[in-house]
Amino acid sequence: MKRKTMSAALALWAITGATAAQAAERAKPCLTRDEASAIMFVLAPEAIRAAGSACAQALPATALLLQTSGPLLDGFQAESDRAWPTAKSGLAKLGSGGDLAGLDPELMRPLLSTLIVPMIAKEIKPQDCGKIDHIFSQLAPLPPKNLVELIVSVLEIAGDSRTSKGKKNDFPICPAPTQ
Repeated sequence: MKRKTMSAALALWAITGATAAQAAERAKPCLTRDEASAIMFVLAPEAIRAAGSACAQALPATALLLQTSGPLLDGFQAESDRAWPTAKSGLAKLGSGGDLAGLDPELMRPLLSTLIVPMIAKEIKPQDCGKIDHIFSQLAPLPPKNLVELIVSVLEIAGDSRTSKGKKNDFPICPAPTQ
């Protein structure tokens, strides 16, 4: 009889542990759309410059992606500076409980530029530069806010897909409230 009680206790303990782990994963903070957009605004100017550097040898000098200044990049830079306070709160959420926990959010901005942006640029293959510049040129007439919202929507869909496959979503965006 004692064996059954011990087995039942172990099973209950395992179930409780699994349920707690699942609850902790669900309770993990998510980003509001405003925070996600703000982070994208902060990343955008440096990401565009890094993509241009990665594609410098593969594109003609007139390619939009290679421009280091101008209305498009200046617009992103201005929005980036305005978005920083909201991005900072979003980054603090992403860092809570992880490797970035306890890191001053002010230090995260330079980290984004020096760590994350080069990782993005490293993934760009020279044969893709023409396509990237074409997409960038087609989207350039949109205001920076619309471009960032498009990126956030794509990231949201990709994150939902990862989560539904049981994979980790490193950029969780809170579900939009239903009306």
